[in-house]
Amino acid sequence: MLNSFFASFCAHYGVQPDPALPYTPERKGKIERSFGGFVDGELLHRTYPSLQAFEAALAEDDRRYAERLCTSTGERPADRLERERPLLVPLPTVRFDPRLPEPRRVFSDSTISFRGARYSVPFQNVGKMLTVKEDPKSLALEIFDGAWLVAAHEKAPKGQRVVVKEHIQELLRPRWDRLQGKQAQRPRQRSTSATAATPLVPWPEPVVDLRPLSVYAALAEGGRS
Repeated sequence: MLNSFFASFCAHYGVQPDPALPYTPERKGKIERSFGGFVDGELLHRTYPSLQAFEAALAEDDRRYAERLCTSTGERPADRLERERPLLVPLPTVRFDPRLPEPRRVFSDSTISFRGARYSVPFQNVGKMLTVKEDPKSLALEIFDGAWLVAAHEKAPKGQRVVVKEHIQELLRPRWDRLQGKQAQRPRQRSTSATAATPLVPWPEPVVDLRPLSVYAALAEGGRS
């Protein structure tokens, strides 16, 4: 079972992972040895001021590796890459975002909770599940609805609230005004008072006989006798 974040990374770059079975040194050992110098080197054991600085250090290390002569092939990796480039799938135009995504649900006050602090998002997202991404080496915090960036904040200490007034402006209006605004936005229903309703069952019109009052008087006299 692959880690979901690693699976997303592989899908982004069109890589099909092929996990090795446990206790198979002919496969696992061969792959792990190729990363030994990278894992044991000082590159991963230093601290960096930002994610961009770490990516720059990785790029420089990759450049040095591509320029050195490989003893098993007798070629530089950079030369071999250029020869094989026409056979390779081009990289995506958008780089993979390495920040870990963390889902958060939006509360009724149009905020989310993250690391003990509360951050506002546009009120249209109330009740939604959004994705939070933070840069661990800076104060940047971004909130996404799918692929769309809906809010950006600076990280706040635990227990504080960071609220952008534009996010909750609609919620600050009185409830009656909000209901009136929604009513005005609804499409008007066509009035049917001008046209007569067509009955579902065509009942016949009743027939009324017109009689003089003397007939009813005679019937009443007969009833008393």
